[in-house]
Amino acid sequence: TGQPGLPSRWTLVVRDAFNGKLLWKKRLANCPPRKCVVAAGDRLCLASGRRSPIAVLDAATGKKLLTCPRTEGTDEMVVVGTTAIAHVRGSRRSKDGLDDSIVAVDVTSGKRLWETPSRHIIRNTLAAADERVFFHDGKQVVCLRLQDGKPRWRKPCSASARGGMLMVY
Repeated sequence: TGQPGLPSRWTLVVRDAFNGKLLWKKRLANCPPRKCVVAAGDRLCLASGRRSPIAVLDAATGKKLLTCPRTEGTDEMVVVGTTAIAHVRGSRRSKDGLDDSIVAVDVTSGKRLWETPSRHIIRNTLAAADERVFFHDGKQVVCLRLQDGKPRWRKPCSASARGGMLMVY
C-alpha cells in the first residue's frame, strides 16, 4: 500500500509487454519500495527482504532459478549485462567501521564476483555505467571498476545522510 500508518503490502506484478496479459505475480515480504527488483535479460533479480539473499527468477514464469549467497541486507541493486551490483547494508557494529559493502554477483550462476567494503553508503546513490560502479559514502563520490571492484577514483562531495540521488552520464 505505502500509506502512512498502514502496513506495507507490496506485490510484484509481471505482464506481457505486447498485450498486457498477466504472466504472474508474487507477494513481496517486507520489500521496501526502493530498487529491490531489477531486470537482467530474461531474469529478474529480487531482494525481497532484509534477511533474504538476492533471488534470481525466470522473468517469464517467476520460478526461482538460483539464490545469491551472502547478499542478505541488500538495500538497492543495479544490473550491467549479467552482473548485479548490490548495496548490502551492514550491521553497524564492526570495529573498523566498514559496515556497508558493494557486492557484485553473476546472475547466471549466483557466484559472488567481488565485494568492496565501505564505511557508509548513502541510499539511492548506487549507479553503474561504462564499466564503472559509483556510490556516495557520505563524504565523497566513489568510482569502482566493474571488473573487480577496485577503486578508480574518489572525489569529495557533500550529501545528505538521509539519502540523495547519484546520476551518471
